[in-house]
Amino acid sequence: MKYQAVFNQLIFSCLCAWASTQAHAGAYDQVVIFGDSLSDGGTYGSRFTTNPGQTAPEYIATDLGLPTTTWVAGGTNFAQGGAKVNSPSLSTPAGAPQRPVSTQVAQYLGATGGVANPNTLYLIQGGANDIFQNMQMYASDPATLQALTYQSGIDFATQVATLAQAGARYVLWCKTCPILGLRPPLSTPLTPLSRLP
Repeated sequence: MKYQAVFNQLIFSCLCAWASTQAHAGAYDQVVIFGDSLSDGGTYGSRFTTNPGQTAPEYIATDLGLPTTTWVAGGTNFAQGGAKVNSPSLSTPAGAPQRPVSTQVAQYLGATGGVANPNTLYLIQGGANDIFQNMQMYASDPATLQALTYQSGIDFATQVATLAQAGARYVLWCKTCPILGLRPPLSTPLTPLSRLP
């Protein structure tokens, strides 16, 4: 029953997001995307989660007639697989730049002179990698795990506020964080990294 309620909330959130984009479809002149692998359009040459299809934010952009390309190709999809919200990620491949969501937002605003176009739809998503990595590193320290999880939420809200303060009027949180308790690796207690072979 608990899972049905979560599923219903997820479906409702998706329908609301779709409806809001349809209501304002003519109001946008661009789509800008920030996030992790669930939004990454191919920063490393391919998508982490949806090859060969698009990510949810890319489908929204395409549906609005405003498809995106990655920042590497000069586009407006700044998302990077493995990204955390505001700190380096253990998932970032060796040699690749650390680009948490906070860096992605700063990169975009740096390219626009610190001004967020008020006619752009901003799709922002993140936080799952913070939770996954913190659970692995602090499974035996619930107080630290709770504090870091809370801080990730604050850091995420700060990025949304940064965009709004720079002039963004349309910021859509793409609630694509998986239901962590249903994922196979998290359905049993985690093994701390120090105990892995």
